[in-house]
Amino acid sequence: NEATEYAEKAISIYENHLPVSLYRIANLYIALGNIARYASLNNKALGYYNKSLELLGPINNPEAKEKLLLLYIEKGKIHYEIGNFKEAISFYLNARDLLFKEVGGYKNHNIAAIYTQIGYAYAETDSLDKALVYLHKGSKVLKNIFGLETEEHIQLYKSMATIHFKNRQMDSTMV
Repeated sequence: NEATEYAEKAISIYENHLPVSLYRIANLYIALGNIARYASLNNKALGYYNKSLELLGPINNPEAKEKLLLLYIEKGKIHYEIGNFKEAISFYLNARDLLFKEVGGYKNHNIAAIYTQIGYAYAETDSLDKALVYLHKGSKVLKNIFGLETEEHIQLYKSMATIHFKNRQMDSTMV
């Protein structure tokens, strides 16, 4: 489409002005990935996001780190949606590690969301014990932030109940 064409033209111009423009090129690849995602072209989106990750990796500034974090989360979401749960877990773990390294995580709402997504992905791989560990971690972080249980806890507890039920059902089928 035309948006992609113009973004790719902009990238080719930026490439002639390296290394100053790496961050801008990365942003254009993110924009192309978002366009592909909007058009439900997940594999194309992942390709653009990969190019952006390669460019942002060596840049050591807060803005680049924030973009890396968002890319890891977005790639985790895409992999989860297309059923690549182990890949989703890998990208969510990268996001968790980056968040802890750059910000710390025990009082950060993003880490709670990441833990929850890791838990859901583990549940899909039938790694139910790991799923529960991460859902509990997410719940704990939320409680540390807000000092009480929130609406988000309701969904977490419902998921934990389902996993416990599923775990019990699986145990009884093995007897």
